[in-house]
Amino acid sequence: MLQFAADSAMKFGPIRGSRPAPALTNNRNGDATMATAKICSIDGCGKPVRARGWCANHYALWQRNGSPAKRAKSDRPTECAIDGCSKPMKGRGYCSAHYWRLLNHGDPLALKPKPQKPIYCAVAGCDNPPNGKRGMCNAHYLRWYRFGDPNTPKVRADNGAPSKWLRDHIEHAGDECLTWPFAKGGDGRGRIQNDVSPQAHRAMCILAHGGPPSDIHEAAHRCGKGHEACVNPRHLYWATPVENAADRWEHGTQTHGEGHAFAKLTVAQVMKIRRMEGAASQAEIGAMFGVDGETIGNIHRRETWAWL
Repeated sequence: MLQFAADSAMKFGPIRGSRPAPALTNNRNGDATMATAKICSIDGCGKPVRARGWCANHYALWQRNGSPAKRAKSDRPTECAIDGCSKPMKGRGYCSAHYWRLLNHGDPLALKPKPQKPIYCAVAGCDNPPNGKRGMCNAHYLRWYRFGDPNTPKVRADNGAPSKWLRDHIEHAGDECLTWPFAKGGDGRGRIQNDVSPQAHRAMCILAHGGPPSDIHEAAHRCGKGHEACVNPRHLYWATPVENAADRWEHGTQTHGEGHAFAKLTVAQVMKIRRMEGAASQAEIGAMFGVDGETIGNIHRRETWAWL
């Protein structure tokens, strides 16, 4: 067929609209055949060239071993090429650790510097290990957490002294706040270890006014200074949670709005969200302010931020 096409082209010329007849060449066996792509230069391999005169397989062998010749299994290294390292080979002749050092640092022997951990507490003069946070020992970290200063001296009240102090001040007649002089919690309220209550102001209310009328009643402050550890019996009274919350609103000590620890919106943003009601979907408005559509719906229905 190919010979007939070639003879016809020589006698009559190329057929109009057709491509010229392909050139004929001899393959490795000396047979006449149509010209083909270059073949791999490795003897006995008839695959087409991929790169550097080799086929894809021999080119991959060159990339992996540095030579296109296939190594015998007995000649292949099984351990890392680094002297003294007997770990199995992972890539480029190195184990996993040395291979990743090569990729990350350009040198299989490069060592990643490790930050040195402190062995002593960060507070000067303290030889305790820093097993707390912020580089401090547990004791200094707790002092920092409670008082804001890790060097605050630790003062331990004598056994029974806080309870005695409460009993001695049951008949306190002054109108000024009576500040608890002993341990305080993170909220600023007094703490005490006794059989009455762990809260100093509640223990004082029980001693001065009797037990609570019900299990839900709370020891409330008329002065609004409970967060300042006031335990004046004349300032304390029993109130329901609703009444106590109303007192906090009146005294301005109720945490709300931007002052709340988990607040994601500001007053200005909430006012803008209310003005946008109906202009876009709740999901679209929420995406503008970094919240979900449910939060926007609660604001529109005045279920949250109702005080604003």
